[in-house]
Amino acid sequence: MHVIEHIIMAEKEAQEKAANKSAVDSKRLQALEAKAVAEATATADSAFTPSASLLNAPTPAPLLKQVDGPSLQAYEGKESVYVGRSVPVAAGGTLKVPIQVTTPGSVVEYAVENKNYDFAFGITAEREEGVTVVKVCW
Repeated sequence: MHVIEHIIMAEKEAQEKAANKSAVDSKRLQALEAKAVAEATATADSAFTPSASLLNAPTPAPLLKQVDGPSLQAYEGKESVYVGRSVPVAAGGTLKVPIQVTTPGSVVEYAVENKNYDFAFGITAEREEGVTVVKVCW
């Protein structure tokens, strides 16, 4: 009986270690995501150069509109929907769904539904400056 108790305790310890590692990995991933977003924002901010007409405008409103983007109070989403049902993706494979965003200030929303299997997905923004990881979910 003592051997069984020892095995059960060892299994519980292994599960606790795995849970702790998962929590640490999740926090690390969140920190990396935050860093990627901050770097992308800094790159975009440093590359921004307002035009002379904006700088010479009689009021700051046009410049603020360009910096802040469109107001979301009157936002009317125009959907461009990709729906894939029962899309086969091999283990370790990738499904790419390109979304062209050509208007500054655009809002991109997404939803992923999974009913049967564990999977990971990520969102990357490909810009002239390079590729930025926006979101990774496990």
